[in-house]
Amino acid sequence: MPYVLAFNRTVIDDKLVRLAAYLGLARRTSSAVVDWVLDLREAIGIPHTLAALGVNEEHAVAFAKMAEADPSTPSNPRPVTAVELEQLYRNAISGKVN
Repeated sequence: MPYVLAFNRTVIDDKLVRLAAYLGLARRTSSAVVDWVLDLREAIGIPHTLAALGVNEEHAVAFAKMAEADPSTPSNPRPVTAVELEQLYRNAISGKVN
């Protein structure tokens, strides 16, 4: 989830700022919401990376193609290409949150 939030940040920033306020976060920013998600994930034991779940770099291309073909993809707040989805998967595998 934090990887998708970071990818979509440019088009959902105002919503994330409102969410930060709703959550009562000290910083009312999209970054604060991403940090909150990361902290929550750690608190409940969700691994930080897809690599921790056995996903590796060689899966990124195939997963991106499947994600691009998924009927829910057009509803993403920001249009997304297979190349961008591949990078999103690579970020989730390595743990890089933009």
